[in-house]
Amino acid sequence: MSNNVQKQIDLYASLMTEINNRVDNINLAVSGKLGFSDPMRAQEFCYLQIRMVIENIALAALVAHGDMQGVSSLHKEWSADKIMNRLERLHENFYPNPFIQVGGDKSKIEYKKGIEKSELLKIYNTCGEKLHRGKLINIKKPKEVNFGVVVGYVQKIYDFLNMHSIFLSDNKTVILCIMRTIETGKVNVAHAIKN
Repeated sequence: MSNNVQKQIDLYASLMTEINNRVDNINLAVSGKLGFSDPMRAQEFCYLQIRMVIENIALAALVAHGDMQGVSSLHKEWSADKIMNRLERLHENFYPNPFIQVGGDKSKIEYKKGIEKSELLKIYNTCGEKLHRGKLINIKKPKEVNFGVVVGYVQKIYDFLNMHSIFLSDNKTVILCIMRTIETGKVNVAHAIKN
């Protein structure tokens, strides 16, 4: 394995670990264990964390395709939709693919349907809208607190990421990621070469 691939794997694992930490904090906020002064502040915190999770997904895809021609211009970008839309134009297989292990054999996997890029970016933009105060004319109207929406977003995203793979730009090397292993509860990232 080249040093470059190992660096990609290590950075990818770091971004996935950060996602786990943010999801843990969302769960604490929803359950009232982070000490927010009111539920609205907790909900705003959750929307911010969801946006950061999605930005990490975009950055992880960028890491996996970082050596591809035309990608260096994205290295200063932070916006998930800009990163993902540009990556998709450069390489149609840029997006993570969720999978399941088949029959107890860790070497056999089947891909499953996951959250589409368009739906993920819709959640990203919706969460961004929820973080704004709104128009002055509506400032007195109470905002709705609905942790069910937050939990639903997190569940969709985490189901998608739980076990996933992403092909590197060479279309031969694949990163395999398990978000929380049974043994350690931590991220495990490995790579394989397609024959």
